[in-house]
Amino acid sequence: MGSITASSNVKEAQIQAVVIRADGSREDLGTISYFHKNPLRRWLWRLKELLNG
Repeated sequence: MGSITASSNVKEAQIQAVVIRADGSREDLGTISYFHKNPLRRWLWRLKELLNG
């Protein structure tokens, strides 16, 4: 597994995943992790994800 190291003054971060198959096809898994320093922004992002399905 990989690791991510960031400075402590990061305000927002996202991790998005894409799977590339042996035949060359791509499967976008979307955003798998999200962080924002402001808890209200994290809550709004989570709510948006739940409403969009």
